[in-house]
Amino acid sequence: MYFSTVNNNKYNMVYSSHKKWKIFICHVSKDKDLVVDPLVKLLQAKGSYLWYDKISIPKCEPIPDEIQRGLKEAKGGVVIFSEDFIKIRPPEEREWANEEFFVLIHKKNTEKCFLIPVFYDLDPNKLPERFKGPLDNINGFPFKKGGNIIDLADQIFEVVENKRIEDSKLRKKQRIRYFYPLIALGIITLIYLAYHAINAESQLFNPGTLKSIIDTGKENKKQGSTIPLQQIPKHNGFSNSKAVVENYSSYLNESLINSKDNIEVSVTIIDEKLKSIETSVSSAIADGYSKAGKKGSIGLLRSSFVKKPEFQELFKGNSDIIKKLKLNKYTDYLVIGKLNYSFRSGTEDKGTIVCNASISMSIISTFDKSIKSFDIADVYGNGVTESQAKEKALYKLLSFYSIDHSSL
Repeated sequence: MYFSTVNNNKYNMVYSSHKKWKIFICHVSKDKDLVVDPLVKLLQAKGSYLWYDKISIPKCEPIPDEIQRGLKEAKGGVVIFSEDFIKIRPPEEREWANEEFFVLIHKKNTEKCFLIPVFYDLDPNKLPERFKGPLDNINGFPFKKGGNIIDLADQIFEVVENKRIEDSKLRKKQRIRYFYPLIALGIITLIYLAYHAINAESQLFNPGTLKSIIDTGKENKKQGSTIPLQQIPKHNGFSNSKAVVENYSSYLNESLINSKDNIEVSVTIIDEKLKSIETSVSSAIADGYSKAGKKGSIGLLRSSFVKKPEFQELFKGNSDIIKKLKLNKYTDYLVIGKLNYSFRSGTEDKGTIVCNASISMSIISTFDKSIKSFDIADVYGNGVTESQAKEKALYKLLSFYSIDHSSL
């Protein structure tokens, strides 16, 4: 349900229905004027509730915190891909859009979240592998420069409305499924209590029953006997229960393992302390392998797997884990890295922060189960904030990696 022309009453009605259904607009600054601004205005006029940096970040609030909040609350995302979006930049020219995209992909794989890609003056087939892999099986809309923005807004709004209606129906079913068993349990409990109350009352006031209880007591007293207790059977443990078999396929990204394209190098880099995937670093390393002639990709291993003990065994090259994950079906090489950071105050430049970054790597051949391990340690970057210092340290670390280890 949407409107081509909207009066105030209709606008308020539709807008309030979307209040909890926020859609994140992911884009680069260069595309604001020609595409993003007019698209946002049209979607808002139809009643969509959007997170758009230009209108959603309050003045004087930290930009990273507000972006993080917007991504957390988002039910879906509209991603405006363009030549500028896919460009690789040094840290000082950083755009948030790439990181936002990978957060939305993570939400899609782990939560009920959807993506609507828009390819602005860009051939989807020419996307770098770091974007193409995660977008597998996701439909998008091509949009040429100077195209009909109203038609694009209509198409996006229709997808959003359908997703919202599906979600609403699902939640309704879940509520019904939740309450019906409780109601049934309540009725059964009342019947059970009523039955036993009536039965107990009839036995208590039955003269025959009382006489039988008294006579039995007297007889036992005469004979000096006691009523034998039934012997409690010994506990046999769980020998008959079925062993729980772990489903290792759930640790792999479904969209990638169902893809017909074989990945030559799959990259997963994690923050060792947080036990979370560093998507931007993973993407940069995967791109390095692609440029060296090997098809690099990210996202094969799910974030839930990196917190498991099995991930640590995989990092060591445990052939049993490689076999259980069936990695040789999906990639030729698995590149795993553990990033570590530490921070201190700058000694030479007062008021600055120094980040010391290091990475431990394992490159595993999924066919012969061979493993190559190495470390890149003590890479420093400094800046006014921790995030700035970290970015500079990572930029140097990735440069060293590209020079020494981008070929297999």
